[in-house]
Amino acid sequence: MSIASLAPANSKKTRVTAINSFNTFLSSESITLDAVQQLIEADKTGKADQNVTQALSGWRPKEGARLPSVCALEYPVLARAEKLQALLFTNTLGFADHDMNLE
Repeated sequence: MSIASLAPANSKKTRVTAINSFNTFLSSESITLDAVQQLIEADKTGKADQNVTQALSGWRPKEGARLPSVCALEYPVLARAEKLQALLFTNTLGFADHDMNLE
């Protein structure tokens, strides 16, 4: 009996789905899994791995950062977010030594 046979069936299915999705993505980018693996293994700096990660995440550096805004939240969630914000930041703004306060 192998260790792989001990994994739950849903974990195996999730893994297969992830691999199939990755292969579909690679096909849409006109590159093979072997080519990506060779790029990553040949790169000692980690740059190729970063490029693959950025491509998979959908991050586009030329588009700039997309920062979430609490203004987009609906009222009940916004009210809770504002309370949480107040709780979090009172601990960083209330020091007697003003040099230690975050601005």
